[in-house]
Amino acid sequence: MKIMKKYKVILLIVAIGISSLLGTLASTLGVDAANNQCSTGYTETNYMNKIGYSISGSTVNFTGAKGLSYTLSYDASETKVSTNENGDFSFTVPSQYIDSKITVTFYLNESDGVCEGGVEIGGMEFYLDEAAYNQLYNNSLCANYRRKWSKNPTMRDAVPYCFTEYVS
Repeated sequence: MKIMKKYKVILLIVAIGISSLLGTLASTLGVDAANNQCSTGYTETNYMNKIGYSISGSTVNFTGAKGLSYTLSYDASETKVSTNENGDFSFTVPSQYIDSKITVTFYLNESDGVCEGGVEIGGMEFYLDEAAYNQLYNNSLCANYRRKWSKNPTMRDAVPYCFTEYVS
């Protein structure tokens, strides 16, 4: 009888272990892609926080949008464009839209293993008239830096605020 009780206890432990394993497998095997979408935190950390922009007059320059496409809209009109290989792009706001809200929405070009390609990952909204004059632009250090390095794109990118009259 004692041997039978030991086998029952062992059999019970094995049965619980097997049912736990089967329950875990059943819950994970049925998960579809909808439950594995990329989160806002993921896209902010891996994409949106790496994007920078500056405004000079009516020209808006973006950097760091590598692997992304974007749509640009001035209130109602919208255009979808891909960034260059470095993720840089710029556009000039037409004079009829200078006072309009500018919306730039970013999309992932290809799947990155977490997010699917073509998925909207974030965006920015701003007005050109919110841009303020860059007080460092005419600073003697920036003026000298521009004079010396204006033809060198690497040096221009290293200190962009010296080449930007207006900042948001």
